[in-house]
Amino acid sequence: MNVARPRRPHRFVIDAMLKNMASWLRILGYDSIYWNGDDQGILKLAREDGRTILTMDRELASTARRRGLNVLLLRESDVSEILAQLAFKLGLNLDFSPSSTRCPVCNHRLMLVNQAE
Repeated sequence: MNVARPRRPHRFVIDAMLKNMASWLRILGYDSIYWNGDDQGILKLAREDGRTILTMDRELASTARRRGLNVLLLRESDVSEILAQLAFKLGLNLDFSPSSTRCPVCNHRLMLVNQAE
């Protein structure tokens, strides 16, 4: 029996420049919100929910740092490069585990069911 390693409690809010990253992180089991609103909204959400901001926007990253928020300024938009950075900088577990995956669209946890169900 293959036992899934537990996910670290990283929670993300991802800006509009990196929309597809939200889906990939959800599939890997990480609570990820895609934000398509203004900078003040993403900063508020990160602060209130304790989320790390993922962005390619230098100004947003700078503002987040000044406010004491967790932020990772990404220079690449390539999914594999970003995942490699997240694994290296944040220690993210990139192993796929069906027991911890989330819906790539709505971010809810998925449930495993028997084939008979």
